[in-house]
Amino acid sequence: MQMHLERLGVLALALALLAGVAMAQNEAPALSELVEAGALPSVEERLPDAPLIVEGLDGIGRYGGIWRMGDARGADEGFLNFVGYEGLTRLTPDGDVVPNVVESIEANEDASVYTLTLRPGMRWSDGELLTAEDFAFWHQILADTRLNPTPPEWLAPGGQLGRVEVLDDHTVRIAFSQPHALFQLQAARWSSVDVPYPKHYLSQFYVETADQTQLESRIAEAGLSTWTELWELRQNALLNTERPVLRPWVLDRGYGEDMDAVTYSRNPYYWKVDAEGKQLPYLDGVDFRIVQDVQVLNLMALEGSFDWQAKDVVTLDQLSLYRDNEERGNYRLVEVQSAASSFAAYYLNLSHRDDELRALFHEADFRKALSHAIDRQEIVDLVHFGVTTPRQPAPFETTPFYSEKLENVALEYDPDRANALLDGLGLTARNADGVRLLPDGRPLRLLIQGPAGRQARLDATEQVAQYWTDVGVQTSMTVNSRELHEERRQARDFDVFLWSAASGTTTDALFDPGIYLPYSLDVNSTWALDYAQWRLSNGESGREPTGDMRRSMDLFEQVLQTGDPEEQAVLMRQIMDIAAENLWVFGIAPRPPEFAVVNVDLRNHPLTMVAALEVPGMFNPETWWFDR
Repeated sequence: MQMHLERLGVLALALALLAGVAMAQNEAPALSELVEAGALPSVEERLPDAPLIVEGLDGIGRYGGIWRMGDARGADEGFLNFVGYEGLTRLTPDGDVVPNVVESIEANEDASVYTLTLRPGMRWSDGELLTAEDFAFWHQILADTRLNPTPPEWLAPGGQLGRVEVLDDHTVRIAFSQPHALFQLQAARWSSVDVPYPKHYLSQFYVETADQTQLESRIAEAGLSTWTELWELRQNALLNTERPVLRPWVLDRGYGEDMDAVTYSRNPYYWKVDAEGKQLPYLDGVDFRIVQDVQVLNLMALEGSFDWQAKDVVTLDQLSLYRDNEERGNYRLVEVQSAASSFAAYYLNLSHRDDELRALFHEADFRKALSHAIDRQEIVDLVHFGVTTPRQPAPFETTPFYSEKLENVALEYDPDRANALLDGLGLTARNADGVRLLPDGRPLRLLIQGPAGRQARLDATEQVAQYWTDVGVQTSMTVNSRELHEERRQARDFDVFLWSAASGTTTDALFDPGIYLPYSLDVNSTWALDYAQWRLSNGESGREPTGDMRRSMDLFEQVLQTGDPEEQAVLMRQIMDIAAENLWVFGIAPRPPEFAVVNVDLRNHPLTMVAALEVPGMFNPETWWFDR
């Protein structure tokens, strides 16, 4: 009997040891140490009742390592997605839309009301529970015009912000004033991350919920003047290391002056696990090296200083150099298929404060004249070594929205046609330098404002400026930091805005059709921000659209209300026909093949991908790991 008890004791001890090992394997070693020291609750207490299971492409991984990346352009909202793409819903690697932050979403029959079920036990990165009250607080902020003069377009079909109703601690209802069939898709967009807001933390910076004496003290301590300035600073997940988040990594070192790095460390309360129940992420953290020169960034990439890097590396003229250096740099090149319908696109400012220029920019023939003046083949041969084919910004041929007419409108290099169109607009008078004169006698001069980075885009635009000057529209280009570029865009302080053109894929066109009609205040609608503001404010501010512009906007409202893909395609093709008549935005050619530089030891990453603002977040970097 005694021997039997001893055997049972040994067995119990072995089982306990095995359970301890299994438990230790379900979280990162550094977190196990904190648990053992009493500084952190157990992993079972930190995870929700039903964690979201995410399977890596190559299977189960191991903990450890830092994901090294670099940036040569300064502050970039895309970083939010690089370090965790966490919206209410998300895109899968296959392009499907699935629930993410919420456990489930159910729509009523006409898609005007959505019921969101949260994950019981899910926590913010500081350990506080995520509840329906966080959604109510988020909605309160969105409805406050002092902070949000216009609501986010994905939450305001028809210009009216949806209503949020708390049903219980884990259930929220969002009701819209009209059917909103694209709600779940648009909730997966890169700009819809960081939803909802952590009420327990951010309420102390909001004038309606904060203790007023403490709020005034915090404003003074921050060296600011108003509570709205303090709010913008504290709610910004790129700047505030104390802001709780739902992402796999939390900010340790944010943006600041003279910065050389932005760093993140693992979120101990992250709510996703792998197929074996191991808490994600596998990687300990993320380290962005900040440099101001693209050449330095590429030298670092060639030296193997990055583990997954797609921004500003491996241009076509560098491809052979990168190929030859793969073994020495301990990296491989992964093809990234561009989703941009044009690598360089030109957005004339239809919200210009100069009456003469605004009236001219509204003329479709003026836009078509500038387009005909561009020798795209010469540019493609120069910056893409002839590997791309000229096209206008338009949905790709593989999409149900494809329009051959839009893809080719005013595409031919025809300076005679350009001059004839300009003459037809009454711009026949010129000064001694051959510059056409506006009706008020001023020389017609345009300034293209471009962002730093993507040298091929800047080189192409230098050529474009010369082509336009050759037909009597004196043009020059200035290159600004990304921050200044965005500030001037938002202020409508530009003649011609240089960017790429998105909305080439089906998903992108439904996310934000701003290339084809005024839709939001994001970059796609830069050409018509006053009209987009009118839409978002439900007519209370901005400029009311008329004619073809209004028709396009009305058609897309119908797209928002139907869940039938075939009906959506019919409506979208009508929008493309209108865009072909007007050429709201014009460009050069699609981007050539691009490549990411990837550490050979990195696992669970895709071997090919389509570029999007949700990349690499949509490929679950929380499952990436180093096989060392």
